[in-house]
Amino acid sequence: MANVDTNVEKSISEILGFLCVNSKYGNTYTANNVHEILKLLSDSLKHQSQRENMSNAVIHALGGLLQFLGVELQTYSDGATKDVAVIQGIAECFRCLRNSCVQCDINQNEIGKGKILADTIQLVTGLMNQIHKDEDILICVRCAMQFMGNLVTNNNQCKQLVWKLLDLNLHRSLLQSGDTKLCSYSCMVLHNVLDDTRCNELILDKNGQLVLKAVINIVQDTESEWGLFIIERCLQCQDFLEKIYCELDIPCRSLMLDVIESSMKNDECKKEEVPSISPGNVTFLSTEFIICVKYIEGMTADNSEVSQLVLHILEILCLCSSSRHFSHVLQAHTTLLGTVIDLLKNITELGKQPDSVFSCVNKLKSKKTSESPAHGVKCSLIQLIANLVHKNKANQNMVKDTGGLELIMNLTKIDGNNPFITEWAVLALRNLCEDNPDIRSIIANTTIDGVANKSEILKDFGIEAEVKDKKLLLKRPNKDST
Repeated sequence: MANVDTNVEKSISEILGFLCVNSKYGNTYTANNVHEILKLLSDSLKHQSQRENMSNAVIHALGGLLQFLGVELQTYSDGATKDVAVIQGIAECFRCLRNSCVQCDINQNEIGKGKILADTIQLVTGLMNQIHKDEDILICVRCAMQFMGNLVTNNNQCKQLVWKLLDLNLHRSLLQSGDTKLCSYSCMVLHNVLDDTRCNELILDKNGQLVLKAVINIVQDTESEWGLFIIERCLQCQDFLEKIYCELDIPCRSLMLDVIESSMKNDECKKEEVPSISPGNVTFLSTEFIICVKYIEGMTADNSEVSQLVLHILEILCLCSSSRHFSHVLQAHTTLLGTVIDLLKNITELGKQPDSVFSCVNKLKSKKTSESPAHGVKCSLIQLIANLVHKNKANQNMVKDTGGLELIMNLTKIDGNNPFITEWAVLALRNLCEDNPDIRSIIANTTIDGVANKSEILKDFGIEAEVKDKKLLLKRPNKDST
């Protein structure tokens, strides 16, 4: 780099003029002192006042240097000995550009007008094959992604440009680099360019789905915050789980369910008007549960990871069914209600067999019961039924017509394997009776065991209970008795 052309000299002079340090460098430039000059500039641009005073000419000078250093890099890539100063000079160019974009839309817009972004992506593409061979090259690519991340922050024009120029295959390569920092910066860029339209494009595109799988793997392996933001954003899109979930391995599926459960609970705590999860994704989970109930029925003491996933989905459906955003979605899914009733019947029958994981345990506190793979399953199923029949006469009658009513009445006994099953069974009965005289009549004429001492629990749910001749009589409490 001893013979620097006139354009490069002009670029360096422009930068030196901005820095006001001409005398030290004279008119002879080498890769080493160009790198030193760029280092001065990147340090200077850490200050907001310097960024705001930065002229377009300095931005163009950086673009010119980036092009020149890229040509120099190609020379060494073709077989000559690597020049560390060239790699470091490119990295310093990216640092200058990165720093110039911070809270400065004027600089962002000027960079977006020229070829700097296209040249950056071209350089990154060329360097990707060598990042595992050389630490300097890896640092260079990291700086490039930081620059792009800052370029698109709060700038729709630059977001559109990066989305257009950054190939999905290249982005996937960056996400699969194995370098934690580079993966994080790449997630930052992707998150910052996504809007509703681009998010849907990504989900529906085959290469986009591979990118999203790479993001999910990063979150699973490194707990990347930027990667988590991408997942949360995609969960607002209708088709996300349908396109992605079944392509994931079990740990990543479990991660997805954790994110969904956390988002659901957060929405309820904050009383969010717009849910974090789209109805389409809730519908997918209910369908997935219907398909996979066989794994619950086949549970043994040696529990499988798949059955635990299905139980996790069940817990999420319980949350969704009590949510004002999703209760109507699940109540309309009558196949779900039928599946839940059938599953509850089947595991209740299985529980009558010796050594079944679904057997009723009369003692409430037992380490053995809390460690059971089927711990709380019946309780969750009854909870889901209670929510699905709430103020829904069609679903109430479906439970009645499929034998679910008697089933629930017979599950009101204390079960150490299913804490609070009595309370949920009583609530389910309360919801089944609400505005449904036929069901109230059936209960009034049904012999029932195990509810005689539950009058206080029933009263908590707005019902008075009286057992007469082994029949349970339910009625609303008198105002004077409350």
